[in-house]
Amino acid sequence: MAFKMMEPYVPQDQQLLANLGELILRAEHLNYMKTMLLKTLHEVSPKEAMEMSRKKGAAQLRKEVKKSSRELQCQQAITKINSFMERAETLTNERNQLTHGVWAQVEGSQPSIQVKDQGSQPIPSVAELRRISDAIDSLYKEINHERLHGCIKQAMENN
Repeated sequence: MAFKMMEPYVPQDQQLLANLGELILRAEHLNYMKTMLLKTLHEVSPKEAMEMSRKKGAAQLRKEVKKSSRELQCQQAITKINSFMERAETLTNERNQLTHGVWAQVEGSQPSIQVKDQGSQPIPSVAELRRISDAIDSLYKEINHERLHGCIKQAMENN
């Protein structure tokens, strides 16, 4: 059997590239919202929260948020925060599958994403990128609402 060379692949579809870029930006927005959630839970300034979260990746931020939420006296708020962090983990994993693999094409094959220890997966459609990006944006807005107006704010007031 002859060895087939894997070549790097960059899609020419500008809409696909734009949606991939938006997904990456929204993922960082979600990390920022986790930092603002830490700000709320620790009752510190935005600058202090940014310093607390400096050099922490998405997983570390999720862990810190969950740990910090345990200090709340409201089980509803703790449960909501844990649910938010589980959704954030799922969405981050989906994003990572797309952004941490090698986009490549083997001669005679369709382009795919080569993911370490998992083989290859197809290049996503614009609709799939849009779905993930929209889900991240929705989660960002839900967390912010609960932090500023909902049960997390009420829990902080009653703590």
